[in-house]
Amino acid sequence: MTKKRKNILILTYWSFHDALIQAYTLPYVEYILENQPEGAELFLVTLEKNTGTASIKSLMGSPKVRKLKEKNVHVLPFRYFPF
Repeated sequence: MTKKRKNILILTYWSFHDALIQAYTLPYVEYILENQPEGAELFLVTLEKNTGTASIKSLMGSPKVRKLKEKNVHVLPFRYFPF
């Protein structure tokens, strides 16, 4: 029997650089990384407010996002649209 890989999806309604992400979400991401199942990947979804494509591209090149990529955390920024 083959083992299924268990990935982890973290959904937020905040922008990556928002203080709530930096102070509360990212420390939990670090905790999850220390305790995740073997071979699992983490996906962090953010909703970026008042940004265009260029801002999202610059976010993906930021040092914090690159550091997360090195730890196998995939940051997935989406544009925020009010509903």
